[in-house]
Amino acid sequence: KLQRLFKIRAKSIYIYGQKRGKLHAKNLYRTALNIQGYSDRIFKKRIVSTIQDTAVCVLLDCSGSMSGDKFEHGGTALLLLSELLQSIQIQHELLGFTDWRHCVHYVFKPFGVQSDISRIRKYLKYASTGMSMNADGDSILWAANRLRARTEKLKIMIVLSDGQPAGGKGGDIDKFTRNVVKDIERDKTVDVYGIGIMDRNVHRIYKECRSILKSSELEDALLDVIQSKVL
Repeated sequence: KLQRLFKIRAKSIYIYGQKRGKLHAKNLYRTALNIQGYSDRIFKKRIVSTIQDTAVCVLLDCSGSMSGDKFEHGGTALLLLSELLQSIQIQHELLGFTDWRHCVHYVFKPFGVQSDISRIRKYLKYASTGMSMNADGDSILWAANRLRARTEKLKIMIVLSDGQPAGGKGGDIDKFTRNVVKDIERDKTVDVYGIGIMDRNVHRIYKECRSILKSSELEDALLDVIQSKVL
């Protein structure tokens, strides 16, 4: 469904009846009508699609609270998003995070590299053996800064998490996470979207979010975020 929609939206279109632009021969008859505000609208203007001028970062919570079904759903979401974004030629990277008394960050697939599903599965399996705490705020900031360095016009970060921050370097990590997200939302350089994996905590943290409480909801949630943010 999204591939079909993307092909339509990705095409450049012309808007007709403009006062300036490229001459539209079929509208030349208007000059003879001498109607104010109508006779001079003999041009067309090309609108170039910017859909492909997009960079997407997908950040997966790899903490202990995400183990079991949550991590399976999160990993599936990561793989589905990668396949979808690659199929519609949108630059993206896949990241993960946990905390072993210090932030541990994974780059499952960097920008500019073709998505290799078997390799990503291998990295996910490795990440599943070291699931500990989750310093969401630090990791979201890390991912956002990577995304800000991109040259694309539209920058989108999708965070897949059960949404309950824990760990970090001390202090109120939950408040810190909320402040980091608020700063990103206020800055507007990066669009951030939270997807809660079998948990509704994301609704406390992100303005734009959705919860997946069962596996059957996963595909619709991913389609929703890509359609609303990218297309």
